Amino acid sequence: MRLATTLTSCLVGHETTAGALTWATVLMTQHPSEAQKLRAEIAALLRSTPSSSPPSQSAIDSLPYLENFVREVLRVRCPAINMPREAVEDVVVQGVTIPKGTTVIM
Repeated sequence: MRLATTLTSCLVGHETTAGALTWATVLMTQHPSEAQKLRAEIAALLRSTPSSSPPSQSAIDSLPYLENFVREVLRVRCPAINMPREAVEDVVVQGVTIPKGTTVIM
């Protein structure tokens, strides 16, 4: 993997995570009743977890409202839309030739 690709991948990972968390916060402030449902689900998990340890990843993954909330944030406010990429070599994607050096917006 080329250095530029590696650096871009690291930056994109941080930037998209920050963007998703920002939009999640914005949407919770705009929809307080939905934020309350989310808080209630998380609070119930925390009450059922021993205070000496954090909830397990599988317990967090099993929260249906949280799962739906995160999916909806990513659907409505996708942080990775319009991510420009440059073809490093000639490539054919679904029958369309993209020459090396072409900037492609996903």
